[in-house]
Amino acid sequence: MTEMIIEVERKDKKDEFDIKSLKYFHQNCGGGAVEFTERSNHHYYVLFCRRCESYDAFLKENDIQVGIINTAINGAEYTINGNSEKIRFVPRPVE
Repeated sequence: MTEMIIEVERKDKKDEFDIKSLKYFHQNCGGGAVEFTERSNHHYYVLFCRRCESYDAFLKENDIQVGIINTAINGAEYTINGNSEKIRFVPRPVE
């Protein structure tokens, strides 16, 4: 199984945000902006890279949302199984 590496925008703990409002970047292709959307059936989130057009989907579950938020706030890496490959969320380096 291959791995899709997604950089997650860093946020301060006191900022108000949810996982859909964060900015994501596809590290595998050099940082292409990633669209984060919900499938029409509302059971899946979809990640789509605008640069290389790769994509994957994963179940919309609370523990996954918490893991992504922890990446944004604490910089903790978080890996899940997507529909077609592993998805690893890593903190985006602060510029």
